[in-house]
Amino acid sequence: MSGIYLPRLFPPHIAERDLLYFEQGKVRDVQKTSAGRYRAEVCGSENYSVWLKLDSDLYIKDGGCDCPYGGACKHMAAL
Repeated sequence: MSGIYLPRLFPPHIAERDLLYFEQGKVRDVQKTSAGRYRAEVCGSENYSVWLKLDSDLYIKDGGCDCPYGGACKHMAAL
């Protein structure tokens, strides 16, 4: 997942759910762990650990989630 601009990363069906997760307070314990790196717990059907590393232009340099979806999931989008 190197160098992907945030708005283009998530398909529309994922992007719709991320805002809902955020508005419902399902994104918890957000931490900036280092320059451009963020991690949080996102509560879906289970609690998932999510992290993103962004550059100064909001390009995702790396990221991950421990949910079974794999790739650019709604939990990553919510963060």
